[in-house]
Amino acid sequence: MNRNRMQLLRSPRIRRLMGLLVLIVSAGTSGCDRPSQPHPPAQPAAHTGNLQEIIRNGDTNAFHLWLSQAETPHAPDAQGYTPLALAVRYGQIAMAADLLDRGADVHQPLPDGGALLHRAAAHGNAELTRLLLDAGADVTAVDAEGLSAYDHAILRGHLETAAYLQEIRAVYLALTRGELPPPEATTETIPPALLLSTDFRSWTSLSGDRMEAAFIQSVFDTVILQNRDGELFRIALNRLIPADQTTIRQLSGLDPHALARARERVTITPKASDSLALRIGRDKGWTVLENCRLLKRGGNDGDSFHVRHDGKEYIFRLYFVDAAETSLSFPQRVRDQEQYFGLNTSDTLKLGEAASKFATSLLASGPFTVVTQWEDARGNSRLPRHYAMVVTSLGDLDELLVKEGLVRRFGMPVKTSLGERKQSVLRQLEQEAKRQQAGAWAKSDERRVKR
Repeated sequence: MNRNRMQLLRSPRIRRLMGLLVLIVSAGTSGCDRPSQPHPPAQPAAHTGNLQEIIRNGDTNAFHLWLSQAETPHAPDAQGYTPLALAVRYGQIAMAADLLDRGADVHQPLPDGGALLHRAAAHGNAELTRLLLDAGADVTAVDAEGLSAYDHAILRGHLETAAYLQEIRAVYLALTRGELPPPEATTETIPPALLLSTDFRSWTSLSGDRMEAAFIQSVFDTVILQNRDGELFRIALNRLIPADQTTIRQLSGLDPHALARARERVTITPKASDSLALRIGRDKGWTVLENCRLLKRGGNDGDSFHVRHDGKEYIFRLYFVDAAETSLSFPQRVRDQEQYFGLNTSDTLKLGEAASKFATSLLASGPFTVVTQWEDARGNSRLPRHYAMVVTSLGDLDELLVKEGLVRRFGMPVKTSLGERKQSVLRQLEQEAKRQQAGAWAKSDERRVKR
C-alpha cells in the first residue's frame, strides 16, 4: 500500500467511518464460522512471568496483573510476538480489546510477516476480525504471498467471515475512489439507508392498536418503547405487525450511541423528591455531579460507565445492582448470575449485552447526574473506578434496570436509612418485573415451563 493510502487509512476521519462500516455490516451478519467465545480460563499459569502461557491459558487474573504492572505492554517477546499478536494467535478477544485500549499497534506485523487481521480471518474468528477492523486494521493489505485477509478466510473455508471481509473491503475501496461521501469530521451518524424511524413514530400491533413512541431496545423478543411523556412500555415483538417487526430487527443491530443521537429528545427533569439517589446525595460526604455525559468506551457495560464531567473523565460503577457478564472472562460470576435468573450460559451473556445496550441508549441520549462519595469500586482500567448512583431523565438508572429485568439486586449497598429505602424499592420493582415477565424473567419462566 502506498504512503498516501496508508495515511488515509490511519486518519481519524477514515477510522471513524471504518468503525461505522464494521457496525453496518455486522448488523446484517447473522452468524459466524465458529463460536468466538474466549477460551475458558484455566488454572493460573505456573510461571506468571511467561506471558505467552498466561494468554494461551486465558488466565485473565494473571493477565490483568501483568497489564497493570507492565512498563512496556506492547514490546515483542523473544520470538517477535507482541502481546496483541499473542492474544490474536490464541483467540483471546477480551485481552486483545484491553491491549488495543492501551494503545497496541494493530498494524504491527507478525514475525512471519503476516498481519493480525490475516490471522484472525484464517481462524474464522468473526468477533476478533471486527475488533481489529474497528481499531483500524487494513482490510486491503496482502502478505508476502499476495494474500489478503479475505483470501485466508476463503482458503480455510470460513465463508461467512470471508463474505463479511469482502463487503467491508468493497465499501472501503468505494470510499477511497470518492464514490461514497465521507462523514463530517466531528459528526458520527447513522447512514440514511439504515435510519429507519428511530425518532417518534407510530407502532401498530396485530390487533390494530397504535402507539406513538421511540424505539429504545429489544430484549429477548420484547420491545421497549418510550412515549412522549418519557414513560417506558413493553410489547412482545410478535404482537407487532410484520413491517414493524422488520424495523425492530434492523434497529436492534445498530449502535445504541447512534440510536440515542438520532432519537428525538424528551426533556424531563426528575424531581429531587422522586429520586432516592438525589436525596441520598444531600447527605454529608456525597458529591453530586450534574450535566455528565457518557463517553464511548469499550469498558462500558450495564452497570459500569466512562463519564465526562467538567472536562474530566471518570469511571463509575452502580451501587445496589449487578449486570450480567458479556463474556466468559469471569466464569464463576457468570454461573452465579445463571443461578440467580434461572438462565443458561448463552442467555445470561445475552442479558449482559441487553443491559449494556439499555443503559447506553438512555445515558447517550442526553446529560445525566452522578451521585457518589468516591468509594473505591476497584477495576482494571488505568483510571480509578468509584461506586455511584446515576439519575437520568426517566429516573434512577438502577431502578430502571431492575424494573426491566436486566440486572440482579446484588452489589455494594449504601448503609443509611435512605439506602435501606432504596433497597426496599428495588425489591418491589424486581417482584413486579417477575410478575410481568420482563427481561430475564421471561426467559426464566420459559425454562421453568420446559422442565
